[in-house]
Amino acid sequence: MDLDIRILAPTATSIGIIVSIFLWILNQRKKELSYEILFLDQLVKVTGNARKHLDVTFNGRRVDDARLAIVRVFNSGHLPINKADFVMPISVDFSPGSRVMLVDIAETQPADLDDRCKVGDDTVNLIDRIDRDKVILHPVLLNEGDSITMQILVHSEIGRPTVKGHIMGVRHIREHKPYNLAARSFTHIGALIMTGAMLMVEPKAIVSYNFEEVLPYVLLFVLGYILFWMGLNWPKPVVSYLGEAL
Repeated sequence: MDLDIRILAPTATSIGIIVSIFLWILNQRKKELSYEILFLDQLVKVTGNARKHLDVTFNGRRVDDARLAIVRVFNSGHLPINKADFVMPISVDFSPGSRVMLVDIAETQPADLDDRCKVGDDTVNLIDRIDRDKVILHPVLLNEGDSITMQILVHSEIGRPTVKGHIMGVRHIREHKPYNLAARSFTHIGALIMTGAMLMVEPKAIVSYNFEEVLPYVLLFVLGYILFWMGLNWPKPVVSYLGEAL
């Protein structure tokens, strides 16, 4: 099949536009705050008859359905978040009816992040207070990559916790989803192969039902579709950070 020279100019222009947009996106400097739930599960997972003989108490009170949540809040943008940017402080909110029993700072990045948390001239804890079903943090300077990891013991929790707050220049605090390079690669390569297969087929071969000319591109399109499907349905990794955080 001879390549039609007339498609070279628009193809080169399209590639140039795509590359320019991609580089522009990479160079954008934005203020952003994200969170991720590293662990969320029942504190005790014993079942069956053995569970009847096991009591879980906290300060003398039974908490058989206690759950442990490990939540990490971090500056995922390129610009620092200053104390003055906090219109409302960061809070970790659980479902209505739940009760936060205990919260502790498991880790900070950098390790001396709590030294920045001051009220007046006094250094205070990063955790401001507990309001039954939520944990509220003190406003603190968060540079790019800085993070706060909390381990929270919750009674009667149902669902996933969310992180809320109002910060100047941040539209919303988003939940961070792990980036799977293999899945993304399969998806994009598959889409690229399917697009290339469709562009390389000559319309006259389809109209004249020239199966021998079209077949290689059909097979190439099928290969691209398989890769695309594999990328979309890539198994999600199940990772527990409980041992690292405790």
